[in-house]
Amino acid sequence: MSELDFREERSFEYLEARSREIYPEILDVLRFEDLGNYSSVLVPLREVSGHLSIMLNKRSRFVPQPGDLCFPGGRIEPLVDTLIGLGVLLKKPWFVEKAGGKKRLISLLMSTAFRESWEELRLNPFRIEPLGILPPQDLVMFKKRIIPFLGRIKGDPNLRVNGREVEKVIWLPVKDLFLKERYALYRLYGLPGRDENEGVDFPCFLYQDGVSVEILWGATYRIVMTFLKVFWGFAPPELESRPVVPGTFSKNYLTGYDA
Repeated sequence: MSELDFREERSFEYLEARSREIYPEILDVLRFEDLGNYSSVLVPLREVSGHLSIMLNKRSRFVPQPGDLCFPGGRIEPLVDTLIGLGVLLKKPWFVEKAGGKKRLISLLMSTAFRESWEELRLNPFRIEPLGILPPQDLVMFKKRIIPFLGRIKGDPNLRVNGREVEKVIWLPVKDLFLKERYALYRLYGLPGRDENEGVDFPCFLYQDGVSVEILWGATYRIVMTFLKVFWGFAPPELESRPVVPGTFSKNYLTGYDA
């Protein structure tokens, strides 16, 4: 599939077909005994103004990592998510058929992503069509592994943002992620354990909507890059060739600000 061919139906058919191919290798690295360290997120996809787009949240100032772009998601709540999971998996029988002895694990993880999307955005689970799972990502600053689920949003999602957790929602056209001039290095100063004048570089993508610029970096950046690599074989520019965007690590980054 061409990286420039993002017609809606063909795109979603391709994403699900490719997801089925990589599903067994992802199952191999997921273990029920590690459930306490897992969080799951939804990578919401839909057509916006004729373009396949990814939905991102900008975290509010009241939660940890304020101002970062992220996907809706969080930690598992076994009792609640077990009930949700039974209905979720029925939408895609191949998730169950191929999961083997890990059906309950997959059910819990997917249900968490759906539940958190409802809590953060009032995104109706019945409007989400599961498409597949991306390879897990490990966080650098927290002992946590993130399991990303791809989901197609059907129709108008009619979102209602939980302002306590989410500042705003961004729809990022997938085609923009192929613009190599949008990639940069986010140079953070003031990181714990570092000299205040010592910057640490993180690869990032600059989202521009004509009004403001948002920095996509960290685990969410890695999830998006994995998405591009798995489905389109895309590799971002080498780090040495990227411009530098400076930033300061806030003392409230790990806790958020008081209301």
